[in-house]
Amino acid sequence: MVEVSNFNYEPRTTTRRYEAGDLGRILHRRRRAMTATFGAIVAITLLVTIFTPRSYVTTVKVITGNPAGPAMHSSSDTSSDLPILNALLTAAVSQNTQTYAALFQQIPVAQQVVDSLNLPISAAGLLSHISVTPETNTSLLDLSVSWSDPGGSADIANAFAQAVMDRERQLVGAQAKSAMAFLTKELVKERASVRTSAGRLAAFEAAHTLADVNTQTQGLLTQVAAVDTKMSETKLAGRQAEAQLAAAQSQLASVPATVPGARQFTQFPGTQALQTQLAQVQEQVRDDLQRLTSKHPAVIALKGQAQALKQQIASQQGQELAGTTYVPNPVYQQLQQEIAQQLILVQSARASLTDLRHQQQALTPQVRALPLETMQYAELSRAATSSVAVLNALTQRYDEAKIAASTSLSDVMVTQPASASLYVVRPDTALGALLGLIVAIIASLTVAFVSDAIDRRVKDPTEVERVVGLPLVADIPDVVSGDTNAMRQIAASSFLRLASTLHFAHDRPGIIAITSSGRSEGKSTVALNLGLAFAELGARTIVIDAGHIAYEHAAQRYAHGKRGFFDTLRDPSVTLEYVESTRSSLLDVMAPGQMSGTMLQHLSGSGVASTMEVLRKRYTYVIVDAPALSCGIQTDLILRHADQTLLVLRDGVSDLTVARRMVGETKAVGVASFYGAVLNGTPTIDWDLRRHADKVRASLRVALNDVAQQSASAQRAK
Repeated sequence: MVEVSNFNYEPRTTTRRYEAGDLGRILHRRRRAMTATFGAIVAITLLVTIFTPRSYVTTVKVITGNPAGPAMHSSSDTSSDLPILNALLTAAVSQNTQTYAALFQQIPVAQQVVDSLNLPISAAGLLSHISVTPETNTSLLDLSVSWSDPGGSADIANAFAQAVMDRERQLVGAQAKSAMAFLTKELVKERASVRTSAGRLAAFEAAHTLADVNTQTQGLLTQVAAVDTKMSETKLAGRQAEAQLAAAQSQLASVPATVPGARQFTQFPGTQALQTQLAQVQEQVRDDLQRLTSKHPAVIALKGQAQALKQQIASQQGQELAGTTYVPNPVYQQLQQEIAQQLILVQSARASLTDLRHQQQALTPQVRALPLETMQYAELSRAATSSVAVLNALTQRYDEAKIAASTSLSDVMVTQPASASLYVVRPDTALGALLGLIVAIIASLTVAFVSDAIDRRVKDPTEVERVVGLPLVADIPDVVSGDTNAMRQIAASSFLRLASTLHFAHDRPGIIAITSSGRSEGKSTVALNLGLAFAELGARTIVIDAGHIAYEHAAQRYAHGKRGFFDTLRDPSVTLEYVESTRSSLLDVMAPGQMSGTMLQHLSGSGVASTMEVLRKRYTYVIVDAPALSCGIQTDLILRHADQTLLVLRDGVSDLTVARRMVGETKAVGVASFYGAVLNGTPTIDWDLRRHADKVRASLRVALNDVAQQSASAQRAK
């Protein structure tokens, strides 16, 4: 028995431990929500999988860079005057497969594929159908294409590989042709200069019969000629560097700095929220249908809201593009490096020309000191030698550019072309169904445990004492569901066990009040069946219906009914006249009766105490079906005349927080002494039924033995 002074309003901190049976009960209680969640997710997954257009994915494998490895790419092997050619030849050293993956996803490459295959799609749209995946720690790339048919997918994949190789050749060829155009103009000028210099030298030698110059003169002339040759070559190198610098800057202006890399897709944020809201509305519709009809305005409004949510979910896309990763454009970077290199070459050429001019100025006084004819001969010879040297250098560089333009190297090579017979179908129906099944199981279990955790209603008998603070003295199964006969036997034995507990208690109560925290929790059923159980034990019992009169509609119904409890409050002497017998000779009942005034006027006087005293003298047990605790002072005025009070809670209906608060308020004013709580309507599944039946049979044998011993003692005493 719980004392009033020991009641604590703070929540208890008892840790709840789950057993296998507890988990089974949770799943049994939440089976409807689990079934709805499981079915909805499986249905949505199957619909998405079935109605999503199928695409066929084929893959072409390419190898990038020089297969011979970095050893083949020394600085001497890859050094040339063509920047893009240098970039391609050194790609295996300075670039990784991520760089080539970005090259595969450029708009010009996609546009070339669209034009070559006459595809009815834009270049940007085609890029959304391809996926480039580098293989870890290798130079291999997998280019996958998703298309509506396997043949088209394979053709597009192979065309992409060819387009990348053609793109590299075009870039190399354009750079080489630009160099050839410049060198052609310079060759024409130098050939004319060589002819002029040679003609002047021949004419001077014919006009002046000159002997061979001495060693000193020849050495000086050779030194001067070498300086002039270096100046000519330096000027030529500077002009070529300036020309290549202008060409690189022109190409840089037309090349983007970055290219799109990987694309990330994410679940559309509104769809998941709408689905959660739809599940909540559907659950509320099912709850309302248990209390209301399908034509009730609230139910119709909820169904309309659920239909609107379904339409919104159907109209929204499943995924959206979360973002695109952009990577640096390798061609853009290489052009920037080439511009920097050419600027260095131009500045170096200018610095070299300045130094050579200083040398030339230092040699000029020495040359002037030579005889006039020797000086003229030396000048003509120097000019001829310089022109020939420059012409040879230009010819060599022209040949190099011509070779580069004709070969147009590419370091991308196809190792395994895409085939129409080797494809993957997406989405995979079997995989989608399996994933949907797994997600549905996880989601349904999550819904079951989360909803059970946040539900404040009675879910387990152990929660009654833990939350409300009252011991659970009886657990009455629900006789509506399951095996009705077995349930009724268990329910009857549970009432008999409760009656035995009260009957053989040391401080046996004579007046027992039956109340509840709210309406429709089964207190009237518990009161009547407890009276029948007392009668089975041989105790004379009366059940008083004092609960229905507390409600307005019930008061109106009983206003002109039979006389009963409230009539005795005005004249306790006629109490026994309003007692009605039942089929059991030991059980009587009393109706609510009629009220001529307010209920407070009837209960606040001495009539209740007088009536209870009359009934106590005649009956062993007086069971009062009192109003619910939510009725307030009306219930308190009845409970104060009871020896003990039983609180009835209904499994899955009663709010434990509300029950705890109302019990605390009742105990705080000191009008009731609670014996314990009775949990009514508990669901019983198969293994519960067997376990409960074993306990009931054992307790029933004990109770019957006690009754037999009590009867034998009474006979001996008589």
